[in-house]
Amino acid sequence: MGLCLDGRWFVESQTTARTTAYNFGRDTRWCTAQALARLGIIRLAFSPVGAEITGYSFKRFLAVDTSAAHPEKTLFHELAHIRLGHSEQIERRSRAGRLDGPEEIMAEAVAMLLAGALSMPGSIESGAL
Repeated sequence: MGLCLDGRWFVESQTTARTTAYNFGRDTRWCTAQALARLGIIRLAFSPVGAEITGYSFKRFLAVDTSAAHPEKTLFHELAHIRLGHSEQIERRSRAGRLDGPEEIMAEAVAMLLAGALSMPGSIESGAL
């Protein structure tokens, strides 16, 4: 499983003032533990909070149900919420504890793009978009 960037996609360095060095000549296989460590995100054990919820995030923490249909995509979805600042927006959560509206669509789009770039399941099977 390697990262395959497409010429039509933007990378974070093209959208932020921060400069990030990308070396695409090296091995780019996905490693969840390494990604979480580099991003300063802590993975917690999943505790069921609702019938349809397979992952959740708050501040710099996330949890994913490993029995979900596509746990990798769920991980990407929750990572997106954290990186996009959604996990800090507690006041915008619905009564069920979930974010509603554009935040869910943004996180799902990120998850689909990452799953597709890494040739993982879940890049097409999306209920949010």
